[in-house]
Amino acid sequence: MIPRAIRLLEELTINALPALHTIIYDGWILRFAGGYTRRANSVSALYAGDLSPEAKIAGCETAYARSGLPTIFKLTPTPMHQEIDALLDARGYANESGASVQVLELDNDQLPQPPGQAVLETTLRNEWLAAYFRLNQVAAHNQTLLAQMLRMIQPALCQAAVYEGDAVAAVALGVLETGHLGIYDVVTDPQQRGRGFARALMLHLLHWGKAQGAHTAYLQVVEANTPAIRLYAGLGFTPRYAYWYRARR
Repeated sequence: MIPRAIRLLEELTINALPALHTIIYDGWILRFAGGYTRRANSVSALYAGDLSPEAKIAGCETAYARSGLPTIFKLTPTPMHQEIDALLDARGYANESGASVQVLELDNDQLPQPPGQAVLETTLRNEWLAAYFRLNQVAAHNQTLLAQMLRMIQPALCQAAVYEGDAVAAVALGVLETGHLGIYDVVTDPQQRGRGFARALMLHLLHWGKAQGAHTAYLQVVEANTPAIRLYAGLGFTPRYAYWYRARR
C-alpha cells in the first residue's frame, strides 16, 4: 500500500491536470492525453489489487501500445513502488528524472504579505491562456489539447498573472481541493526575471488559498531547478518526497 500522505498528494496532482481519458486497472490509474506531458500519459500505481504486478505491467503495455503511446510509470520511494521499479528495470525500462514534491503548512501567521499587484481570476480566460502558452513555450500543435485539459479541471482554480505595463510578465496556476492548494507552472518572462515576480505570484496564490480555507500548499519542482528551489525554500516549503518515471519507448 502507498502511505496515505503520499497517496493523497498523488491523487491531488492527478486531479489538477485531468487526462483526456483514464482507465482504472485493478487499482492502477492509466492516463492518456495524446502524449502531452508524462504526468498525463503515465501509470500511477496507487492502490493494491488482486492481480500480480507482473501481469498488470503487461496489461499496461498493451493498453498504451493500443493508443500508440510509450508505456510510462510514475513512481515514488515507497515499498510498493520499489517492487514495481525493480520489475520495470528488469524489463528494460529507462529511469527518467521526475521532481521533488514540497509542502508548506498555512495554518500559521508567518506568511508575508504579497508585494505589488497581481490579477487573480477563478475562471480560465483566453488572454491568460495565451500568456501561459507563451511563457511555458507550449508548441502551437499542443495548445488546443492543453487548453481542453485545463478547462476540465474540476477542483477550484485560480489563474494568476503579474503585468509589466500592458504585457503579462509572469503567470501561475493554483488548484484547491480538500484544503490543499497546489501551485503549478510558475513562470516568468525571461526578460523580466530577477524582479521578484515569481515570489509575488506565489504569495498572492498562497493568500488566496488560505482565504479559501486551505491549510496546506504543495508544489512540484525539478531538483535541478536551483533558483526555484531557493525561492520555495525562502517561502517555507520543505521536501516531502520525490518521484521519478520509468519509460519504455
